[in-house]
Amino acid sequence: STDTLGPAPIRQASVRTPTTPGGDPLDFGTGQVSDLYHLTTTEDAFDYTFDQYGPHVITLEGEVYDVYGNSYPILGTYEIVVARVLDLDPGQLPTTPYEQGDAFMPGLHIFPPVPADVTVRLVQMPDSDPGQAITATVTGQANRFGYFQPPAGTTITLTAPGEFRVDIAALYPDPDGTLWMGTMTWGNVVEGPAAQIEAHGRRGMDYHDNTIDDMSAWFEVFDLPADKVGIEVYYPYFSGDVHWGNEDRQPGDSIHSIITIKDLTGVNETFYDILRSYFPRARNCYRFPPDECNATGLEKRIAIDEAPLFITTRSGTDPVLAPDEIDLWGYWYGSSERPDVRVREILSEDGMGTAYWRFDDTYGYQIGEPADGDHPGDIKWEFGGAVFRVISETNPINEYAIYSSFWVLLPHGCDAFGCARVTPPFQDATGASLNGGPIMTLKGEEIDMLFLPKGVRPGDVLEVGDVIAFSGHVGPPLDSRVGVTITSPSNVQHVHTFRANKIGWVYDPSFDFVADEPGRWTVDVAVLHDRPYVGNGVTPASHNSGTVLGTSGRYEFYVVEPGSPRLFVHAPCPGFIAWPEEGIVPIHIRGIVPAGTSAVRYTVHDKGIVMDQGSVTPDAGGMFTVTYDAEALHEDFSMLSLTAHEGRWRGLADEVAINLLAEGSDLRANTVTLIGEEVFVGGEVQRVYLPLVLRQ
Repeated sequence: STDTLGPAPIRQASVRTPTTPGGDPLDFGTGQVSDLYHLTTTEDAFDYTFDQYGPHVITLEGEVYDVYGNSYPILGTYEIVVARVLDLDPGQLPTTPYEQGDAFMPGLHIFPPVPADVTVRLVQMPDSDPGQAITATVTGQANRFGYFQPPAGTTITLTAPGEFRVDIAALYPDPDGTLWMGTMTWGNVVEGPAAQIEAHGRRGMDYHDNTIDDMSAWFEVFDLPADKVGIEVYYPYFSGDVHWGNEDRQPGDSIHSIITIKDLTGVNETFYDILRSYFPRARNCYRFPPDECNATGLEKRIAIDEAPLFITTRSGTDPVLAPDEIDLWGYWYGSSERPDVRVREILSEDGMGTAYWRFDDTYGYQIGEPADGDHPGDIKWEFGGAVFRVISETNPINEYAIYSSFWVLLPHGCDAFGCARVTPPFQDATGASLNGGPIMTLKGEEIDMLFLPKGVRPGDVLEVGDVIAFSGHVGPPLDSRVGVTITSPSNVQHVHTFRANKIGWVYDPSFDFVADEPGRWTVDVAVLHDRPYVGNGVTPASHNSGTVLGTSGRYEFYVVEPGSPRLFVHAPCPGFIAWPEEGIVPIHIRGIVPAGTSAVRYTVHDKGIVMDQGSVTPDAGGMFTVTYDAEALHEDFSMLSLTAHEGRWRGLADEVAINLLAEGSDLRANTVTLIGEEVFVGGEVQRVYLPLVLRQ
């Protein structure tokens, strides 16, 4: 069917800033897409309510006149899909860069958990050439608990240096007619085995000075001399370094992502010489320091191996105006990824003025993000990819390099080791320069390293016949050793030792195997960094081990028979939580087990962290209760938000998976998912809408 709206006359301009339902800006003191200039009719002729799920095409036609009477057409065709939103958690953090030979992980978790149809597509472009594009597409259906993994033996390898793009879609038509859908897209680079450039961040802050060769790679912001203090802290210079941020004080409450390169050709300085010769035609200079934007300043950047990337044309015309004349492509991918939120993803030349953000940002009001942004203990992987290409018929050059550092938000008031800082990992067990302390302290235990599981996650519910795949990220992101033992209910062990790639990525599809037993499976994970640290070449002898956050080394997941009845859960009811006047209270998950049940196992998983796992014993009548107490868990896990998604008042925002398995003669599982203050139980995905009440 087709609906025609209007016509109506354009009467004025309109500028609007996106806000949360509570009235706060979505972005605080941050470069952002907002305050867009609109044209409006000031009428309701174009108000429209979608009454059908599925794909729609919007065609817009009109014209606007300038003060001289010149007519400018308004034309556009837009395709959209009307659907409820599925949140997707892929088998690696979005924007993860790779080394040639690494494997891409096509698995997916879907929230709320439904048996959606899944399409995962990876397009590789060796040497950034679409003519050489290699496309791999995986399709299938998630199980009814939202877990998707293609058949064992599915191997997608990053085969050549270049760039790539990932597109993921999940679609689920609910039996009641509701359409659910989620999509994701990202990209980055693949580094070759003999790369001639090396990707780095930048030393220090965005201070204003022309002297830059006296800035250390490691520093405490509040100990810097006045001439080295800026506003934003750059991505750490070395991959694997740790960046601690402040949220409650300046400076150190913001990040600016810049990826630079180091020439690895030695005295030949092949790539530095190319930059020198092309620089006079660059229309985009570089980000300060130094403040002087000239050949002298370029030499200062080159002298400390922080060479800037830029794009030029043969004629010197701005590349935006003459893309066919481009003879040097120099740009970077810079991204920051929290385990549940895509923080920033940028492609740019070096001279980027708004590649920064603060930590009370809502990151575009994404699912799982509280209205006040990051919370102490939140962690992020800061990824980078450098592209350096000379367009030449006789001597083309295509070089790529990858990078990753690690970020954690300090407690308010800082910690025992200081405030905002950039330091080596391992509490400086390598003697590089500065002891930044442990990444965090959880339940009284210092955390120096960790593993973020992205394949089979803590508490996942699989069915017999599903594929068990292990993947994830080492933090800090280094080429560490990861040992894993996956044990079946009958004590069959699957053992593997991984070597992470240079930025901490772990996946080996040859270790994928089929879940062939129902029951409780366990996963033991141990991370050890046993290689020289890139910052000074010393191998750490202490503070160099870790595991999955919230565990002592083991987590569990559950497997049931296909089509088996769900564990009966009668509370809480699906829909939105209505808090009592006193605010957040424990949520009691109650149900009834089948006869012969000995215990109900449970796992509470959020942000890659096992916040609780254990078992409860049902009473004589088969009743059981598992309690999710957000306030109590927050005492141990400060990154668990107690601020609502909709506004800066007490409430819940995190996406929390609480998964259950009734152990006994009749194995049954179920899922309870909290997305902010909305509850999804099992396959119940219908929504219950309550009036929005703004609380101060």
